[in-house]
Parts: sequence; C-alpha cells; structure tokens
Amino acid sequence: VRGLGVARGVVALPNASRRLNLGDDARVGAFAARFAGTPCLVLDPGARLIGDRSVPVGEWRSASGVIELTERGARPWEVA
Repeated sequence: VRGLGVARGVVALPNASRRLNLGDDARVGAFAARFAGTPCLVLDPGARLIGDRSVPVGEWRSASGVIELTERGARPWEVA
C-alpha cells in the first residue's frame, strides 16, 4: 500500500499548510505537476472527506475544508 493507504488514487497531505507555502502558486504548481493525474489533497486539522474506500476519492460523497494542489495553485476541492 502506498502513502497512508486510506484512499485509492489520491496524494493525502496532512497538515500541509504548516509545511508548504500554499500562497506561492508557482511552487504549488510545480509540486502538483509531479503527481499529474492524481489529486493532491491538503487535509489540515478540521478538514473532512466522507466516502467509501472501495471507490475513487473523486466519487466520494462530500468534503469540507479540503484544499487541492493544482498546477495553477491551491484551490478549494469539491467532490464532483
């Protein structure tokens, strides 16, 4: 199992706001590009994902306070 093994197809980043400058779009973009095609999700204290481990994270029911790192910078993440 890679990473935390909590969910398939996601790079989970607990407490990332303490370690990364999420306001620096260029650096966030470079980080996200390393994992192209896989959501990089910041899970700071209080952030929540609700779903079932048997389905990809993008199909989970809800998210609260989750930030996605994209090639354009950090953005609030919403379940499709």
